[in-house]
Amino acid sequence: SSTPPDADASATTDEPWTPHAFPSNSTLYLRDLTDCTVLIADPCVKLLVENCARCRFIVRARVLTRTLDVWRTTDSSFEIGTPVMTIQNDICDSTTYAFSSTADFGIMAWSDSTAVSVTFADAPEAGGTFGLLPEDQDADAAAAAAAERGPHPDVASAAASVDVVQHLVKMDAGRLRSERVIRLAGGYATTSSEDREFVRRRDANLAIIKQHLDAAVGRTQPDRQRARAVAAGTPGGGPRALGA
Repeated sequence: SSTPPDADASATTDEPWTPHAFPSNSTLYLRDLTDCTVLIADPCVKLLVENCARCRFIVRARVLTRTLDVWRTTDSSFEIGTPVMTIQNDICDSTTYAFSSTADFGIMAWSDSTAVSVTFADAPEAGGTFGLLPEDQDADAAAAAAAERGPHPDVASAAASVDVVQHLVKMDAGRLRSERVIRLAGGYATTSSEDREFVRRRDANLAIIKQHLDAAVGRTQPDRQRARAVAAGTPGGGPRALGA
């Protein structure tokens, strides 16, 4: 957990605060920051951000697991110049993820959030803004759910498990697309498009297997006929000669 020594001074001078003195095999956990600029210049295993407001995070160092979790954060931006292939954005308002390249983005899962934006310097048309619409929000329910969840599950000693509606953002034909996560039998999480693609590939593979089986049966059928003919005393497979 890291806290800048003087967040107000950082905001006033716009001088970034850089957390140091942590080993590269650590998870960097930033929480309760307000009105400051944070420069991530040293590598870490994973980056967690919780309960921050009006902050600017500049991610330049390598994140070994390529994972960024953002929790209960508002009016904040992330400038990402390193591969971050998985983003989790929960209970946030007005968060922006500005990538230098589309190659550095993988997927983003979000829930209970509004105005979640993803932009790309090398492909402005590929970005998008996602989140709940005003009519989808229930302030009392959201507040109760947030209180029940407690601290970030990766750092809490115990966290309550509640059902939430999740959405998955990924690149589709050169543009970002957000889909609601569905649960299949056994609790497996996926999206409707992924499930349709899985069924399509499964059916195509089954059709190929059937073709091979049919071809194999067709090739062995003459051999079976000759075997029956030999057993009947007709090696050539034709009618048995009289007196033979």
